[in-house]
Amino acid sequence: SKPPKPPKPSKHFKPPKPLKPSKPSKPPKPPKPSKHFKPPKPPKPSKHLKPVKHPKPRTLPPFSNSFGVYPC
Repeated sequence: SKPPKPPKPSKHFKPPKPLKPSKPSKPPKPPKPSKHFKPPKPPKPSKHLKPVKHPKPRTLPPFSNSFGVYPC
């Protein structure tokens, strides 16, 4: 009788690799601001909103002109 053959190593079996020495840990980088991040802009007035027109002052009575008093 022939002596039993040693079992073949599996083709997919790989010997465990030695662990690589861990690289020295780098200090964490500060987070980069996102390229798409824009600082908040002040709100634009809506294009559809017309600026409020101040009511035209009515023709002033003659006495108020002499004192320089104008109604708001």
